[in-house]
Amino acid sequence: MEAIRKIEVGTIVKMQSTNLAFDGNGKTGKVTHVILPGLKVDVDGEIFSPSLKSCTPVEEYVIKDGFTPYDLFSKESCRDEHFKSDFDIILKCADGMFLPVKHLPSHFYSCDTMREKFIGFDFVEKKVVTKTYKRGDRFLDEHGIEYILALVSSGAANDCVLVSLDNGNRNRIPVEVMSWKRITQDELDLMGSNMVLKVKDE
Repeated sequence: MEAIRKIEVGTIVKMQSTNLAFDGNGKTGKVTHVILPGLKVDVDGEIFSPSLKSCTPVEEYVIKDGFTPYDLFSKESCRDEHFKSDFDIILKCADGMFLPVKHLPSHFYSCDTMREKFIGFDFVEKKVVTKTYKRGDRFLDEHGIEYILALVSSGAANDCVLVSLDNGNRNRIPVEVMSWKRITQDELDLMGSNMVLKVKDE
């Protein structure tokens, strides 16, 4: 089963509040601020303030290099009113007809037609979400011994280490990481040396 994705700044979310009068219901946008228990969500320049629990992360896409409004114009044979509307939206996301599209509009996530078309034309691809870890995460090795990911109190600010909860010993010397809030799999592997680890309760 796929893990529930964390909502943070930059996450694309769909808003669906129990408050039927909320103007953002059904709209999709990018989180700009996390101010618990709420969020600030940007829908193509319009800012909404939904509650965290009313937002659901959606599968994100990234633009393939070189995609321009002209590419859409040249690929699409059916230039109906829907196409004209989509084209105008995409044109606003670039600095010109022949210049790369800089970002996907919120409309891309709320409009099945645009999304399916862009995928079919190979203009976009699914964003690869890399699993990361943080200080305090717990792991089990192949023998069932539990470890906690710890930030070393002395030395460099981003030195981290795995500590056995069985005997309190460090697994090895600390490893310097880019951020203790977003430790990569490669950084964890260095800390674990040849150990096979899995996240506890995953």
